[in-house]
Amino acid sequence: KNKRKFFLIIVLLSVILLRGNAKDYRFRNVTIPGASTILCLSQDGDGMMWMGTERGLYAYDGYHFYPHFEEHSFSNQRVHCVRRAGDRLYLGCDNGLLLYNIRANRYEKVPVGGPKDIRAVLFSGRKVYLGSSQGLYAYDPFLKKIRKEGNEHSAVY
Repeated sequence: KNKRKFFLIIVLLSVILLRGNAKDYRFRNVTIPGASTILCLSQDGDGMMWMGTERGLYAYDGYHFYPHFEEHSFSNQRVHCVRRAGDRLYLGCDNGLLLYNIRANRYEKVPVGGPKDIRAVLFSGRKVYLGSSQGLYAYDPFLKKIRKEGNEHSAVY
């Protein structure tokens, strides 16, 4: 009989505690004006969400979307992947690597001759590795040089 009371008290306390800690989460579906597909996401230290879409880079502050590209320019292209390092976003795009400076609100120059169709970006030490349909490349942001890693031509995604 005592075991039964003890068990009943434990169950009641559990229900009360679990119910008291329950949170009401709400999901709101949002639409990016002018874009239909989000291909990648990243969040900066200020909480801004950065999204790569089929049209280019967008930022979302929880209320509004902000495009970070100009129509018919180098920045108006499909962004497959985005990685953040400090104040910079490394964007793997159809036409190669784009580098966006968050604080300066502008794109920075990257060396020409790098791979196209970049689908993966990885930081390792001082290098930024780029996986593309033409193979693996390494970008040194300090020397501002891109070079192919190995002689293989297989895609690295």
